[in-house]
This record gives sequence, C-alpha cells and structure tokens, in this order.
Amino acid sequence: MKNETDPMTTQTLLPGLLDIEAVHNVRHMGYCRTGSGGTFCSDVLRAATLGGLTDRGIVALRDVGVTTVVDLRSSRELEMRPTPAMHAHGIHTIHAPVVEYDSSPLSHENFQGYAVRYRELLDLGRGAYGVLFTTIAEVEGAVLFHCSAGKDRTGIAAALLLELAGVSDEEIIEDYARSAPLLDPLFEMWKPRFEEEGVPLETARRLMASDPEDMALTLDYVRERWGSAEGYMLDIGVLPATIARLRERLSPPVD
Repeated sequence: MKNETDPMTTQTLLPGLLDIEAVHNVRHMGYCRTGSGGTFCSDVLRAATLGGLTDRGIVALRDVGVTTVVDLRSSRELEMRPTPAMHAHGIHTIHAPVVEYDSSPLSHENFQGYAVRYRELLDLGRGAYGVLFTTIAEVEGAVLFHCSAGKDRTGIAAALLLELAGVSDEEIIEDYARSAPLLDPLFEMWKPRFEEEGVPLETARRLMASDPEDMALTLDYVRERWGSAEGYMLDIGVLPATIARLRERLSPPVD
C-alpha cells in the first residue's frame, strides 16, 4: 500500500496538473477552453487534503505563488488530519467547513448519489462558499482550496467558479471527471479504512467516482434554482463588486 507521505507519482502531467509531494488531485483552476476557444491558467488551485503535505510540498506550493489555503473540511476531518503549519513560508490557512459532518468519500451513510448530495452541499455550504469566493476575489497571491478528496465540496466550488468565468458546461463536466483517475492512489491508501468501516469495495469505488452525469445534473440544478453561478453567489451574500473582481481574476487574459 502506498505510504501517505510518499511523493505523488505522475506518468505525465496533464495541463494545469501540479506534482506536489504527498498531495493528490492538485491542479490549476481555469485550464479549460473558454467559449472563444482560448486556454488559460489562473492563480487559483484546487486539491485533495493537504494532511500529508511534506516540507518539500510546502516549498513547492510557495514556489507556485500560493499565499492562502482555504480548507473546506469539517472540524473533525481537520482534527484527524491536520494541515501542517505553513506560516513560515508565507502561506495562511482559512478553515471554512462546508458541513460539520463527515462529507468525505469515506462517509457512506444515507448516500443517495452525488447529484443529491451536491444539492445538499450547495445549501448547507452557503457560508463556507461565501468565504471561499470572497477570499479568492480579495487576497494577493495564489489561492488553493481543498476538501478531503478534492472532488465533491471542492468540485462544486470549482464548477461555480468556472461557470462564472464563462467556461462551457462540457469543459466544466470534463474538469470534474478528471478527479477520479487522479484519486486512484488515494483510493488505495483509504482501502483499509473502507474495509474497517464495512464499506463494500463496489460502494467504495462509487464513492470515489466523479461521474460526468452528476455534475451535469448539478449544473442544471444551479440554473433551475439560481439562474447561474452568479445568481447563487448573490443569494449567499457575495457582493456584486466582489463577484466582478472574482470574474476578472478567473477570466482568461485578453490577447
């Protein structure tokens, strides 16, 4: 079994994907095609848990310009796998729990599928997502946000940010679907816990999946209820001026 502190090995780094020691699913936001066909790489990053982050990993984050980390995990998850202190490297951490129950893929009680869970998280995580979006809009330097696997709570935020930036649904869904294969090493690492908690392997694989249909249904739900990502942001209390700064930060540069 892969040790939690081993470096992440990657055969070929995909566009926007970063190789940060002992952290999985680390990638730039915005490395997608926009409606005009261009590509860009913003200074906003997403990732799975930083609980196993090594000293070399911290230096690597600093070297790509990260100054702020927003941790979307619950207090219990943070207690179980605390993020190493990074103040000495100029990186500040903000804890903004989307929910205060275990919403990681290790949690399988009452699981009705991710399309259903994401609707719940959009409602329950209003405060946390407001903190995240405001932070990205206002702080200097690159911002990294993460949860446990970096695909559910993080995936919802990523989808909203990309939609705000004008990225097509097809690209948002493709970006979401990238998580599952990037999490294969984490799945192997978590297998003993799945077994210990009596989670069948088939269920465990479903919990670690990032099915495109789940994100397609989530985007439909956002539009049915709020009209757009911007509508959601306004509803949770993000100011219009903040949304304008957020969109500017996420938008590709003009040629």
